[in-house]
Amino acid sequence: MKAHINQQTARPLALLYGLPESTETGRGVRAALEEQGFSSKEIAPEQLLQPVGALAGLGGKAAPLYSGEAPDAQLLLMSNFTSPQLNAVLDALREAGVHVPLKAVVTKHNKTWSVLALLEELQREREATRRFENAPPQGRQQEGEI
Repeated sequence: MKAHINQQTARPLALLYGLPESTETGRGVRAALEEQGFSSKEIAPEQLLQPVGALAGLGGKAAPLYSGEAPDAQLLLMSNFTSPQLNAVLDALREAGVHVPLKAVVTKHNKTWSVLALLEELQREREATRRFENAPPQGRQQEGEI
């Protein structure tokens, strides 16, 4: 018989990569989470090949330990947060002036991804967004044009 996790009763958990407690950002993230009553767990570099769902306690097969160079990135990965809970954490981070470049939520689509694959995808998305935001507006009328 397979064990199933009831998403309604699973406790919210924040997984933190590249946010050690010894840094101001790491302390700020933990403070924002604790202020809202949420737990956090660090992702060590050797866990980068583990499925995000497994690290979040949602089951999944263990993967080999990562032995490559650890990416220089900061990730806040949230599992089992409701929309209001997620918004409360993001608001608390914003109010405290704490900036984490990469943020994500564990979903049914990404829970089988390795942390490394998720980091790489989030970095690609962030770069694509940055390129789009910095591109000159095309096809838009300038003020005064008809």
